[in-house]
Amino acid sequence: MRSPQSTRTADASTSHLLHAAYVSLQTPIILRTRDANGLFGARHVRWMVQSGRWQRPAKGVVVRHSGSLSFTVSVTCELLLQHPSAALAGMTAATLDGLRGFTTSSTFIVTSHSTRARHRPQVVVVRSRQLSARDIHPVRAPRRTRLPRSIVDAAPWASTDLRCQAIIASSVQQGLVTPGALDAIAARRMKAPGHALITETIRDVGGGSLSEYEVLFIRMCRAYGLPTPTRQRRRKDAAGRWRYLDVDFDDYHLVVEIDGQQHMEALPWWEDMMRNNEVVVDERKTLLRFAGFALRHQGELVAAVLQRFFDSRTPVPPR
Repeated sequence: MRSPQSTRTADASTSHLLHAAYVSLQTPIILRTRDANGLFGARHVRWMVQSGRWQRPAKGVVVRHSGSLSFTVSVTCELLLQHPSAALAGMTAATLDGLRGFTTSSTFIVTSHSTRARHRPQVVVVRSRQLSARDIHPVRAPRRTRLPRSIVDAAPWASTDLRCQAIIASSVQQGLVTPGALDAIAARRMKAPGHALITETIRDVGGGSLSEYEVLFIRMCRAYGLPTPTRQRRRKDAAGRWRYLDVDFDDYHLVVEIDGQQHMEALPWWEDMMRNNEVVVDERKTLLRFAGFALRHQGELVAAVLQRFFDSRTPVPPR
C-alpha cells in the first residue's frame, strides 16, 4: 500500500506534467529564448535544445521542433530578433496575406525610426517615421503591416520600376486590395521613394488596367498620343459567361490582346483564342495581338502599328 507521502508526490508530478502539456499546447512554435525560459524553465529549454528535440536557429530564439523551418516560422524568427515594436512588411507581409507571383530571398521588416535595427543576413530592416498602430494588423500573426501598407511599401522596395508596377497591379487583380485603399496609404507617404510612380500606377489600375502589361499599354498610348481605350471591358460569351477583354477601342471597333507569359500555357492559350474568336464573330471587331515582350522593349513598333490602324479608320461612337 502506498504511503500518503508518495501519493502526494505522484499527484504533484502528474499535475506538473499536465501543466507542462497545457502550456506546450497553448504556446507558439517559435519563442524568444527569455520567454521560453519563463514558461518552461531555462534548464528544460537547454536540455530540449541539446537533445535535438528543439532547435535554436539564431541566438535569442527557440523553435519547439527539430524539423525544417517553414516560411512563416523563418520570417517570424527574424522578426523576434528585432525590437518588439517591429513588424513584417513589404513583400514578406504581402506574401503572408496571400499575394502570389513574387518571390524574394530577403525578409522585409519595418520598425520605428527611434529603435535600433539588428543586422542579419538577407534581412532588410527599414526604419520609418510614418509607422503607427493603424498600419499594423490588429490580430494577424506574426505581427505585420496591413495589406495596403505592405503593397505600397513593397512597390518602391522592388528591384525595377516594372516590378513595382506589377506588384500594385497584381494585388488588385488578385482581389486582395482596392485601388482606393492603396491610394489612401500612398497619400500619407508623399516623401516615400518612387511616390510618383506608385500613385500613377494606382491611378492606371483604378482606371481598369489590371495587369502590368495593360499599365504599360496605357502609358504607351499616352506617350505616342494614341486614343484612350476602354480597359478590362467585360462581355458575355456564347455560353452566357462573363469574359474580360484586355484593351477595347470602342470607337474604332478594335480589340487589343496582350500576350504575356500566361499565354504560353496550353489551357489559358486555348481559352484566349476562343474568346478572341467570339469577339470577332459576334461583335465584328478587328483583333490585334501583341507580345508582352514587344510592349516592354519595342513600344515604338507597337505604337506605329496602332497609329497606322487608327489613320486608316474613321471613329464611330458605339450606339
